[in-house]
Amino acid sequence: MKRFQNISIVAIGRHVPSWAHDAINSYLDRMKTEQVNQIIVDLKQTKKLPDSVILKQENDLLVSKLPKDNFYIALDKTGVQWNNQQLLNTLTLSNQSKPITFIIGGALGLNQQVLTLSNCQWSLSNLIFPHSIARLLLVEQLYRSYSISCKHPYHRE
Repeated sequence: MKRFQNISIVAIGRHVPSWAHDAINSYLDRMKTEQVNQIIVDLKQTKKLPDSVILKQENDLLVSKLPKDNFYIALDKTGVQWNNQQLLNTLTLSNQSKPITFIIGGALGLNQQVLTLSNCQWSLSNLIFPHSIARLLLVEQLYRSYSISCKHPYHRE
């Protein structure tokens, strides 16, 4: 049974370590009835550019790859921290009207344009994570929400 409509993850990224790639795919495989699309984009040759230029270019690229007419959730350090039930409620309520797209910025984060475009901002933690771990945490939390909605024993209170 399909619990959520299409979910997309649009992220700035480069090489993902094989262990993270394997773990992400493991969670996605467990949600076979769900459709989770990953759109990973990368800017080449940005080391010599000022941070402000890199941030603008990365965010412009992210915006260009966003699926149209979705409910956008930006992962940002200034966002609200949710517990598992709050995430499930957001996924359930948002999916009743539109597919959901999660947006993950590069090392410099997201600019005001992307934050304004998003319907809400979510902070995974007060800690800072490498992007491969942030993607893994996001996919694990999607699987956890899926498990809660299925009453699967994966999630324990």
